[in-house]
Amino acid sequence: MTTDQRLERLERQNRHLKRAVIGMAAAGLSLLVMGQTLPPKVHDLVKAKEFRVIGKDGRKMLTIGSSRHSGWISVNGKNGRVAAIGGTRSGNGSVATYNSKGKKLVELGTTKGGIKGGNGLVATHSWNGKMLTFIGGSRSGNGFVTTYNSQGKKLVDLGTTRGGRGGDGAVTTHSSKGKKLVELGTTKGGIGLIVQFNRAGRVRKRWPFK
Repeated sequence: MTTDQRLERLERQNRHLKRAVIGMAAAGLSLLVMGQTLPPKVHDLVKAKEFRVIGKDGRKMLTIGSSRHSGWISVNGKNGRVAAIGGTRSGNGSVATYNSKGKKLVELGTTKGGIKGGNGLVATHSWNGKMLTFIGGSRSGNGFVTTYNSQGKKLVDLGTTRGGRGGDGAVTTHSSKGKKLVELGTTKGGIGLIVQFNRAGRVRKRWPFK
């Protein structure tokens, strides 16, 4: 085989190789375009022990997990946790929100004990975590509301007299130091009762008189 024949043979092989490379590139491009146009696959079920959502800065923003008693969801803000949803050891649900300092602001949950294992409650707190209002139920199943001042001292009680599930309505006011001032309720005979207390919280006057 002469030198010219060898060169011509190499040129033919080179042309075939170029065609093969171009064909492979075209096929790869077609597959890529088809993959982008196909609808995303939606999974019917995803299982994991914990899910975390990370923000652009790498901080944890949302966590979904579980404890021995229940599942829970924790939402984070710039300075830490701002909301949490979970369950209590007794199997009741709870929701809480927090401020930027990590202090609890609002709580939805259940009271301890009671005739059915706990009654619903709503509690609000000040910026420093002090209780402001509490709405719940007694162990006998009667509703009550309590308000507090900025120092966490009780101011007003709205509830029932002692009498189990058949108790009568009652109102009690307190001083800024938490001492009783006035109590409105009923006597054992079902008659309206007003009781006045001194600064030390001792009974000063009552109507009707004993």
